[in-house]
Amino acid sequence: MSYVVAKLKLEAGGDDLVVTDEIKVATKVEDAVNRIGGWNGDVFAVWDVDGRPNPAEAEGIAQSQLPESLWVIAGEMPFQIEDRYIETVRQDSRG
Repeated sequence: MSYVVAKLKLEAGGDDLVVTDEIKVATKVEDAVNRIGGWNGDVFAVWDVDGRPNPAEAEGIAQSQLPESLWVIAGEMPFQIEDRYIETVRQDSRG
């Protein structure tokens, strides 16, 4: 199993988080976040995937699917955001 990890940013002039072009694949979320880099408060979307997608496949996943979890950097370390919050975000995005 691998993880596709993408850094998120606030959309200009809006309140929506969008996927940046900073996308990595790794066997540990923390490794991908460290390779992308970030500051306190940066948010990352994470997808669990079978196998190891190439960069083009990883970008396709990040651009077309809702993430399975969100992570945030706090105190220079990445932490997973609570699952209840993720479910609320998914429900809101589906209308």
